[in-house]
Amino acid sequence: MAISQTGRTLPPHIAKRIRLSWLILLLETGVRAFWPAWSAAFVAFAAWRFTSGFAWMQSWPFVPHTLIFLCVAIAIICGARVRIPPMSAAEARLDRALPRRPLTAIRDRQRLGRSDS
Repeated sequence: MAISQTGRTLPPHIAKRIRLSWLILLLETGVRAFWPAWSAAFVAFAAWRFTSGFAWMQSWPFVPHTLIFLCVAIAIICGARVRIPPMSAAEARLDRALPRRPLTAIRDRQRLGRSDS
């Protein structure tokens, strides 16, 4: 049994789904943060391949290296923006995706009629 953010225990299959949702959130955050670096890397790779095939471009050997350096600089800058999403965000996202919000139903506690006996 896994413990949710509210302290209530969840069945293992639900806890596994929450961890998987968190991993997907983490990957989405990385893709959003590093897309400029990937774009620069693709341009650097294309420039490197382009300069290796033409003799007149070989007089500019600094262009691909400059683009690779630019790609690394962009990756460092973009990496500063990455924030690891909390597990509660994954739990809320999974709850919104399921019909009738079952995780909210698990966390609900009875307020009225608790002492009626």
